[in-house]
Amino acid sequence: MISKASQPVTTAKLFCIGHLRHDLVYLHRVAERAAADLGLEPHFLITAPKPLQEEPRTYLASQHLREALFPIADYSPLQIRNPVTRYRALRQANLNLARRILDTIQPTAILATVDACLDLLLAEATRRGIPTIYMQVAFWGDRAFYRALWADDIRAPAQPLTLRQHVTTRLNKIIQRRYGLQTRPAWWRKTSRIAVLGRYWEDILTRGGIPRQRVAVTGSPHCDEIHQVRSGRGRWSELYEQLGLPHGTRYLLHCREHHARLKGIPSDASREGEREIIDVLKSVSPGTPIVVKMHPRDAPADYEFIRALGPSVIVAGEVPLIELLAKSLLMVTTISTTQLWSTALDRPTISAFFWKGVDYWERATAFSGIERVFTPEQLRASLIRYVRDPVYQQLWSEKRRSFVDEMLVVDGRSIERLVQLLREPFYDHSAKR
Repeated sequence: MISKASQPVTTAKLFCIGHLRHDLVYLHRVAERAAADLGLEPHFLITAPKPLQEEPRTYLASQHLREALFPIADYSPLQIRNPVTRYRALRQANLNLARRILDTIQPTAILATVDACLDLLLAEATRRGIPTIYMQVAFWGDRAFYRALWADDIRAPAQPLTLRQHVTTRLNKIIQRRYGLQTRPAWWRKTSRIAVLGRYWEDILTRGGIPRQRVAVTGSPHCDEIHQVRSGRGRWSELYEQLGLPHGTRYLLHCREHHARLKGIPSDASREGEREIIDVLKSVSPGTPIVVKMHPRDAPADYEFIRALGPSVIVAGEVPLIELLAKSLLMVTTISTTQLWSTALDRPTISAFFWKGVDYWERATAFSGIERVFTPEQLRASLIRYVRDPVYQQLWSEKRRSFVDEMLVVDGRSIERLVQLLREPFYDHSAKR
């Protein structure tokens, strides 16, 4: 730890960049440890769109944390008609914004779950020699997955593109690439280090072109929380109070995905799939509470849809997530990252993949420790076996155990490793200054 005598007069700052409330919660946990060990004062930037900023901003205020009030991107050059001039100006405007943010905050180090300024901020910070740690907190696919996802985005509009629109789209992509504004995989960031959840993700990044020395297998604050809950410590009273259930009640759990992001899946198809999941849960164990965990980006219309599925369905918004998973009898989702946390808690976890035409999602999330079913009938049969067949339960418990060893680091030391990543370049950076 740096002694007070060796610290510069100016305050050493850790600049934390997150999207939604749950990002900020986990960034805050690392920041608390970094403040204690390294004397870094945390400052936070929220990158969520304006309609979703209230919850993360309320969290920062409740914890008396400093928020950096900057726009996260400058889109004004999009009004320029000439595409070459437009994207050149767009890059310069956002590079200027990134520089203004860094000049104002003057961070000693950066910890981020997302980028800002059209993905130019972290690269500019790294170019300046500021230690930047990019922390994985959700699912990341390989390059083939993202290529298929982007192709789906292009096909998604209701009206097919005309030949002229196809040519314009292609031309824009070429120009965007020329100015470094092309779409990239979620993990492709020019940072000092990329902190991943486990060995599996390290392999994805290195196969995708990230130098192995820039990838650190650390786990995440989620993993430390799982370690804590597995030992019996958790916010149980808070959980049951928010669910409105008697303490200790077990329930069937369904965790939603961010359906609005899945442009290749019609909304009526995704909703029909959810309706079928809830109907199967009701039929297999009548009388057992059913809890639906909403996605942080769900809109009021999504809440209304779930509530309309029946009075027996409990809608859960911002609740203690890891505790929610731990107290479930089993969890059903399709592709939500929560299936990783659920398996780490050794909860029976099923991916009900009822969607059609998105094989790339099916391949990318075909995990060995998570049972996959493709029809409501298969889901019903699997649920019955989980409830009645001890041999079946044991088989999948063993699969989950070996799966988690590869996917996650759950030893309770993830935050410690993340702070160590900040510590190593911190000394080097201080010496240069």
